[in-house]
Amino acid sequence: MEVITFRHTHWDREWYKPFQDFRIRLIDVMNQIIEELQKGSLEYFYLDGQTVVLEDYFEIYPEKEPIIRDFIKNKRLFVGPWYVLADEFLVSGESLIRNLLIGITQAKKYSAKDFFGYLPDSFGHNSEIPRILASFNIKNALVWRGVGNKKSEFIWESGDSSSVLATYLTEGYFINENFEEFIEKIKEHSVSDKILLPVGGDHIFVKGPSCNKNVYEYFKNLEKFRDKLETVKGELRDNSRNPILPGTLSTRMYLKQHNAVSTWKLSRIAEPLQAFLGTNLDKKRKNELDYAWKLLLKNHPHDSICGCSVDEVHEENVSRFKQVDQICNALIERCMPVENKDTGNVVVYNLSNYPFTGVVKIKQDVFPREILLDIKRAPMSEDMQEVKEHLVYVEDIPSFSVKCVQPVKAPKPMEITEDIINKHIITDRTDVGDTYNYCPVKNEKPRIAEILKTEVIEKGDLRNITRVHYRLNTNITTDIITTSGSKRIEFVTSWENTTKDHIMQVKFNLPEKIYETVAENTFGLIKRQFDPDYRIEDHMPAAKGQELKTNTAPMQRFVFAQGLGIITEGLHEYGVSGNSLFITILRATGKLSKISFGTRNFPAGPPLETPGAQCLGRQTVRYAICNVDSPQELFKEADEFMGSTLAAFGQVKFGQAESRNFLTINNPNILIYAVKFSEKGQGIILRALNISDKPQNAGFNAEFMETNSLEEPTSKLYNINEEVTFKPNELKTLWLKMEK
Repeated sequence: MEVITFRHTHWDREWYKPFQDFRIRLIDVMNQIIEELQKGSLEYFYLDGQTVVLEDYFEIYPEKEPIIRDFIKNKRLFVGPWYVLADEFLVSGESLIRNLLIGITQAKKYSAKDFFGYLPDSFGHNSEIPRILASFNIKNALVWRGVGNKKSEFIWESGDSSSVLATYLTEGYFINENFEEFIEKIKEHSVSDKILLPVGGDHIFVKGPSCNKNVYEYFKNLEKFRDKLETVKGELRDNSRNPILPGTLSTRMYLKQHNAVSTWKLSRIAEPLQAFLGTNLDKKRKNELDYAWKLLLKNHPHDSICGCSVDEVHEENVSRFKQVDQICNALIERCMPVENKDTGNVVVYNLSNYPFTGVVKIKQDVFPREILLDIKRAPMSEDMQEVKEHLVYVEDIPSFSVKCVQPVKAPKPMEITEDIINKHIITDRTDVGDTYNYCPVKNEKPRIAEILKTEVIEKGDLRNITRVHYRLNTNITTDIITTSGSKRIEFVTSWENTTKDHIMQVKFNLPEKIYETVAENTFGLIKRQFDPDYRIEDHMPAAKGQELKTNTAPMQRFVFAQGLGIITEGLHEYGVSGNSLFITILRATGKLSKISFGTRNFPAGPPLETPGAQCLGRQTVRYAICNVDSPQELFKEADEFMGSTLAAFGQVKFGQAESRNFLTINNPNILIYAVKFSEKGQGIILRALNISDKPQNAGFNAEFMETNSLEEPTSKLYNINEEVTFKPNELKTLWLKMEK
């Protein structure tokens, strides 16, 4: 059996040291790689599948770019396809696609031509990765965690039957000694006549055994064994052999909340507005949007968004999120009409997939918009006005449109009853784990928040708010909110966290034990099976080298079971216990990694103190519940909950019209995940998904063609009256010719 050596360094941009510290080490390692390649003592090297490392290096040493470009062109240094190696569950599907689009574009600029889906250290693998990779014409993947006891080589499929040939690094990627021993272990799991030996590790340079073949020759050879390979479908979260560190779904929850808000604001508000209005604005803001995307993506590596780094790293993450929000807010502001309350007109932008009827919020800022944006004068203190929020009820705002309307009479909002109040249960228990894994105290019963009192904060024609006061280690308040035209019950829970090493969850009891859930996935929905009677404490302590499985799972915005949907803003961890469906709202811990404890019996990182991960201080979380017949209905509710409408007093004109449909889709089963400027300069790009399990036809109010995720045409140009067929659960990238 032939051994093909895969020499690499795995580069965490920030982790147990902050970014700038790691960058100095990157420079040292890069200089060593360059020297060895120049001497000819190193045949090939793989730069961890992410181009941001080159961006970081060239920012300090731009004169080295021609040397690196030459190595890449001659296939001695391999880069891409990712911009950053992101976590796969805590970020959106569009961000993963944008991550690849930026990474491949950069890598090609440096003369790279060949790519494979490099995922050496993700904390489990999302079911949508084969679909995403295939959309970029990437045919192979390299994975590690979450595969369990499968063979080294397999065919990995998404729900739409997209697939890649995957190689499982059964012994991990960190191999820098005892090569013969590792070779024998890898052979035990191999199906083909060649094995891949990764040589390298975190932030190091190791030459290892010489090899005159590169990894692409290994992948080419693997094609011959396709008929012998098992087909594996869906997500890879089996931790029986390698840890997936699931506690990171809820560590430093504030990061996940920031990310949810910033991602939504960028990808679903600011960018679509710019794309739809770009032909009418003085300037297309693509450069500003691209810059914001890079800032956002730099927070998506697993050691960043997962919250398992030192405190300084996450302080910088928060700063990046704030910068993304600042850019988005400024771009959105420039798309809004001049304020004018005198006419009573309300301009409503609906950027959801669904028509909107309900309450919109109009925020009056400290300076009038026409003064704030006037570059020929500066806002003065006499221009300041009172900051206010107005509520207005509007009807029948089409999806992806702007409409000038008059407020109309609203139906009464849902009453907040004792039954609603009592169904909302807040619990707390001790957590002696670390940033990577949760660990309960055996035989400790969860503490349940006691209701002290309730008070009506607002009871109006458009909105009801009841505040519930609880006691649970500290005082907690939950504002329960209902609004006219909405069937959601929304919750805003706030408290001063003064307790260390604990986990807080909100649960809702359902009529029966929960054996199955449906959650929003990276794209579409994912169905999961649960054992409602599983209790992690019954299996403690974990055996040496073992990580216990949990009864929790990741979601994007919502989870559904037995007719109840729970929608959240950045709370990605849900779980099942008996007939309870719960979400985690806080997990507090003070150690990056412990050596071992009841649910994980090995260290996952250095044992550094992380007091910021205790999340002491003011905490606020948003979530909602909604009774629905099917989980598909929750897409609409989640759009509205996240905020898909913008409103202002004033007026807009498109010719003689006071409304405009930016985009018309003639099939409600087709959801738009992204609207962006085309990379080619003309028209716009849509990311559209068939959320049904049946074929669907759809047309748009424009000429269009299909493309891959690189925005290269893959079909004819459809005329405005033609439709395209979506296969069940198929995701398409479409180019639309948009008129001014």
